[in-house]
Amino acid sequence: MVAGGPVVVVSGHVHQYLRHARDGIAHVWAPATWASLPDHLQAPVGAKVVGLLDLTLYDNGRHRVVLRHPAGRRRVTLGVDVEDPYERQHA
Repeated sequence: MVAGGPVVVVSGHVHQYLRHARDGIAHVWAPATWASLPDHLQAPVGAKVVGLLDLTLYDNGRHRVVLRHPAGRRRVTLGVDVEDPYERQHA
């Protein structure tokens, strides 16, 4: 970690869950909250799970990340389990 620099980078745009560290900085990807993209549209790099992150940032620079799976949620893939709303726009 660089003194005064970031200790964690959190992103949610990829719609996959992944945690790893590089150069002393934790990187966390938030999963999709309701659906994943099929593998032919987005290669799996992290876990294609449905959930949310419970992120706690502490004053001392530490952090805590917990992947939560709310009751009643299941993994859904666009175009497989549910209609892909983007397909209608291109038809």
